[in-house]
Amino acid sequence: MQQRAFSFIEELDRQSAANKETEARRMHQLRAASHLKHCMEYYPPLNEEWDVILMGIRLCRFVSELECKGCELGYYDHTVGWLFPTKVCLKDYSRKCKEWGIKPILT
Repeated sequence: MQQRAFSFIEELDRQSAANKETEARRMHQLRAASHLKHCMEYYPPLNEEWDVILMGIRLCRFVSELECKGCELGYYDHTVGWLFPTKVCLKDYSRKCKEWGIKPILT
């Protein structure tokens, strides 16, 4: 006896996978927002750190772990050779350097 493949079952599987992916993305955003709120309340930026934040570069402690885990810049020095007073997100730093038309310093 041979089983018949129904196309609507494959479509339901695809929809289910898309729904799970959307839900995972939403949960990541909620956890990231919660993490940021917690950090801002308990570890507010210092005066010299505000200069970095106003340039559009996040401090490392304000970046979620899930975002940092998959970053290809994770093994570089996050103080950028002491260019910044604290550790910064290198992804943001690289993006800003491209906007400014300069080559990022990554050590």
